[in-house]
Amino acid sequence: MSASDLLVPEGARLVHIGPYKTGSTALQSALHQARPVLADHGVRRAGDLRQETLAVLHAVDRIRPYHDAERARRRWERLADEIRTADEARVVVSSEVFSHALPTHIDRVVDALGSGVHVAVTLRPLVSILPSQWQQYVLRTARLPYEEWLRAMFDADARGHYPRGSFWVPHRHDHLVARWAAAVGPERVTVVVLDSSDRRLLPRSFEQMLGLPDGSLVPEEDQENRSLTAAEADLMQAYHRALAQMGIEPRVHYRLLNAGADVYLKQRRPAPDEPKPYTPQWALDAAATVGTEMARSIAGSGVRVVGDLGILGERRTASPPPEVRLSPEAGAQLAAALAAASHNLLQSANRRSSAEIKLLRGAPATTASLTATTSGVLVRELARRARRRAAAVFGR
Repeated sequence: MSASDLLVPEGARLVHIGPYKTGSTALQSALHQARPVLADHGVRRAGDLRQETLAVLHAVDRIRPYHDAERARRRWERLADEIRTADEARVVVSSEVFSHALPTHIDRVVDALGSGVHVAVTLRPLVSILPSQWQQYVLRTARLPYEEWLRAMFDADARGHYPRGSFWVPHRHDHLVARWAAAVGPERVTVVVLDSSDRRLLPRSFEQMLGLPDGSLVPEEDQENRSLTAAEADLMQAYHRALAQMGIEPRVHYRLLNAGADVYLKQRRPAPDEPKPYTPQWALDAAATVGTEMARSIAGSGVRVVGDLGILGERRTASPPPEVRLSPEAGAQLAAALAAASHNLLQSANRRSSAEIKLLRGAPATTASLTATTSGVLVRELARRARRRAAAVFGR
């Protein structure tokens, strides 16, 4: 499609919905950096943050006990109001969390954002997404080994079983496209199929949709969203098992993640030859088969397509399984990341009112009280429980 064909009309609200592991972080950083350029060309990049995760979690009903639900509601209402009332010719917002939306959520989002909603979907082959998405689940406390997780995922797809929150809600891409096309019309949905041989395809497509000069969107070069190596994933799973054995609830780990533990971990620069998680041949074949089905369905849906849908069904040959060695350096980085996140939580707690801190310090350390406790006190409680468990194990 030509640049003029891709340009969305004036008054459009362009909503990029991801899904995960399809260049969303790169796009969000590029849009964030280019805000002055966007403004010069009549485009508003909605939201204060690079990605309004908390706001969109509220919109798609994905708030969990460890989230601040009231803050999430306020952020969504503010974001929706900004998009709906913007005076600029075009507005853009990007969050892969939108890919979790079911039809009722989509209708609610479209109504909240006003007329002129257009949707952009960025896609990569499943064979590329599977290991990256599993690693993201590992960061979030998943303990199922990679190949077992793969078998569970493909078994669920074969049965057509897509429960809320499952891998396939955002990543059965033909269903994802169909859900949003049903709400806004297929002519208002643009699918961008990423191509590893053309790194400019993603930013160029959004430049053309928004009427920006070529080269306006340049992603930042950083390590923030790199994938884990196989050794790092093994370390994270061992860490989750240890937490479970100590009786530490997952919400404590989520607090550490929200305080930046995953970002600190990914600041490590792995050696070039450090292996990634190994995807076996049977899973590569299954991913290619599903990818071909999805491409065929999207091609017949009437949506706008940039790139080659055939890429989604590309077949690959597995390399020999690598030898994974757990390095002390990787373990030290994990420990340092958790320590840095704990420090952030303690600093946050220290900024709270002295009255609240005194009240929380006096509360009994029960599961119920942990739910309502500040992050700093949670970290202190984690340390207290760890010392108590160590004393029980080692007889001290």
